[in-house]
Amino acid sequence: MNNRINFEDALKLYDEDFFTLGEMADKKRQELHGKKTYFNINRHINPTNVCADVCKFCAYSATRKNPNQYTMSHEEIMQIVDNIVSHDAKEVHIVSAHNPNVDLDWYLGIFKKIKEKYPQLHVKALTAAEVDFLSRHHGLSYDEVLDLMVKNGVDSMPGGGAEIFDEKVRDYICKGKVTSDQWFEIHRKWHERGKKSNVTMLFGHVESRANRIDHMMRIRELQDQTGGFNAFIPLVYQTENNYLNIDKP
Repeated sequence: MNNRINFEDALKLYDEDFFTLGEMADKKRQELHGKKTYFNINRHINPTNVCADVCKFCAYSATRKNPNQYTMSHEEIMQIVDNIVSHDAKEVHIVSAHNPNVDLDWYLGIFKKIKEKYPQLHVKALTAAEVDFLSRHHGLSYDEVLDLMVKNGVDSMPGGGAEIFDEKVRDYICKGKVTSDQWFEIHRKWHERGKKSNVTMLFGHVESRANRIDHMMRIRELQDQTGGFNAFIPLVYQTENNYLNIDKP
């Protein structure tokens, strides 16, 4: 239990008894945290669903001509923020699509408004995929975008855009999106600023077990170097309303 797991042994765990694995995991959790559990009260806000990219697994994005497309105003966003603060929320989580008509200043403006009105509210915003998109859209470096995020009140970054780090899988499910190396570069730079972030893994689509283990090993490697990840969030692929056309298991 005290030795770090390697790739081969991690892969073998997929064939072990489910309840035995659960018992092992709970034992390790109690070694680290005792009987404590952790949660926060937050609200996710998605300011726009208009997206220049077409990820095959996505059921959220829309084109500009889609009748279901939307872009919220700052006033609409602040109304939501006012409401959640009145209900003791501690964090607002802001992520969006890659809308070429919504520029970086628009995002920075809403972050600043939230932080000025509610300095106690934790602002988690912009995935690495969004940082990459906005940097390319505005001809800015990652460092420049990240510095502006810090300056305007962003406290941490969410873990979206990670999907599966294997590039062959990424080329199939989200071609043209931030690469795995770029994703890690952005999070490394964010951690170097003394900031924390999350990391996700989208699983249950076309990836293999080996792809999943590789994904987690790469996360561990950066965590060893920076200690900057707050949470690892596995996300189960949802089969409805997307282009992958994978049946429910």
